Amino acid sequence: MSTGSNAIKVANPKVGGGVFRAPLGTKLPESYEDELDPAFKALGYVGEDGVNKTEDNESDDLIAWGGDAVLDLPGTHTVTYGGTFLESRNAELLKALRGEGNVKIGSNGAIAIKGNAKRPPRAVYVIDTDSVREVIPVGQIRISGDTAFVHNNAISYPSEWKGYPNEDGDKFFTYYPAETPDSTPETPEA
Repeated sequence: MSTGSNAIKVANPKVGGGVFRAPLGTKLPESYEDELDPAFKALGYVGEDGVNKTEDNESDDLIAWGGDAVLDLPGTHTVTYGGTFLESRNAELLKALRGEGNVKIGSNGAIAIKGNAKRPPRAVYVIDTDSVREVIPVGQIRISGDTAFVHNNAISYPSEWKGYPNEDGDKFFTYYPAETPDSTPETPEA
């Protein structure tokens, strides 16, 4: 197992984006190396800040008479991912954000979107990079910020998706690739 600077990695996405979505019940990858099931569709490029994961594990202190904290009581546990999707004409992204029934793609590529309170169905999400893979077996996505229509920036969708427990209570799985020998080239002798 790597230690020191060999254990420090960055997360570069796959070309075209590193976030994938599939319907619930799709076969999940069980390692970094597993191929994604063909049901997984790429949601396109994500902004330069990448995908952020926030894991909150709240608790409350039980306070005894006299003011001492005597027990740490478990509270809520939540996992939320966030990022800004950049491809405003990506049909898979639009269907993920708005729901299949709210997005119509014409034979000529025209897009019509209905905006309403209907939430898209929960789905499976995978964040795939060159150094780590996160699998969210039950996720719910939503737009979480402003969509700006301006002349000096791309139309984009700030979004977040929550991980919910699967039948075993797991909200996410993290997979790292197998280690490879140090590939630093040797310095030739002069």
